[in-house]
Amino acid sequence: MAISIEQLTDAISQIDNAVGLLGLEFEPPVFQKIDGVSAFRYAQQNDLILSYLKCVRAVSSLNASVVLLQHGYVQEIGTLCRCIDDFNQDVMVVATPLGENGLSKLQYRFLEEFFQEEFDTIDDPVRSTQIRDRVPRTKILAGIARIQGHPVNPSDAKELQRTLHQGFSGYV
Repeated sequence: MAISIEQLTDAISQIDNAVGLLGLEFEPPVFQKIDGVSAFRYAQQNDLILSYLKCVRAVSSLNASVVLLQHGYVQEIGTLCRCIDDFNQDVMVVATPLGENGLSKLQYRFLEEFFQEEFDTIDDPVRSTQIRDRVPRTKILAGIARIQGHPVNPSDAKELQRTLHQGFSGYV
C-alpha cells in the first residue's frame, strides 16, 4: 500500500505536536553569557532535556525529508534517516538507567559530552582546543542491548542494532 505525501505530512505533524507538548514540561532555555558571548542554554542539563532535544532534531529531519521528497531528492533522505536513527538510539540509551542505582558511567559520560560547550574559546573557534569525549556508537548500541525487556537477548539485540547502523553508515 502506497502512502501519500499528505499522509506522511499528517503523521509527522502529529509527532511534531507530541514533541511540542513534551517541550511544555521544561523550563525554556535562558540567554546566558558564555565567555562574554550570549547564547541560549537550558538551566537543567539532564537525560530528559537531552531526549527532548533529540526528539526536536528528529522531527526537524522528518520535516526536511518531506521537503526533499517533494522536490525529488529521494537519495538524500537516506542521510536524514541515519541522523534520525542516531537520535533514536541516543534517546534509548539514556531512557533506562543501566547502572545499579541509576545511570551508568556510560550514560553519565554521554550526558556530559552532549552538554559540553563546543568551543573552549568561543570568540576564536578556529583556535579552540576543546576536546570532546565522544561515546563510541558501538558502546551506545551495547547500552541499548542491555536494556531490560528487549524481545531478543542482549547479544542478538546488539548485533541487530549494529547491522542497522552499518547499513545506514554505508549509505551515507
